[in-house]
Amino acid sequence: MPGPPPTPTGILKAAGSWRADGRLDEPEAGGNLPLDPPEYLNTEAARKWRQLEPYLSNLLIAGRIDTDVLAQYCVVYARWREAEMKVEETGGLVVGMPNGYPGPNPYLSIVDKTLDQLHKIGQQLGLTPASRTRVKKIEQPKQGPRLAKLAV
Repeated sequence: MPGPPPTPTGILKAAGSWRADGRLDEPEAGGNLPLDPPEYLNTEAARKWRQLEPYLSNLLIAGRIDTDVLAQYCVVYARWREAEMKVEETGGLVVGMPNGYPGPNPYLSIVDKTLDQLHKIGQQLGLTPASRTRVKKIEQPKQGPRLAKLAV
């Protein structure tokens, strides 16, 4: 997205800016993500799901259709945590390589990649102050016969 990220509405309101009044399409309460994480998530990813689900549902940032996006975030988060623990277990930033010389810990590349993925997916879910200003609230559709089947 071109240009600097917008100032979060909460900061604009706290500063008394008139610009905050024009942001009527930002998230507000009432989402419908599943309360329980998908069964395929490991323990750490499921814990992250339970942490984020109330926030995303209450702010209407994500709905049932976004279940897979939140699951992706949680899986990458669990992978990042595991890689960080491996970096600490194996001696930090530099480890002994098979050739006997010190070299960069191979888990560091996993940490770097997962952090990039967390940042990208997190922006889509509105998990940073700047990205929340760009997320538009979900309009609750009127339930017709076809939508009633999907809501189950």
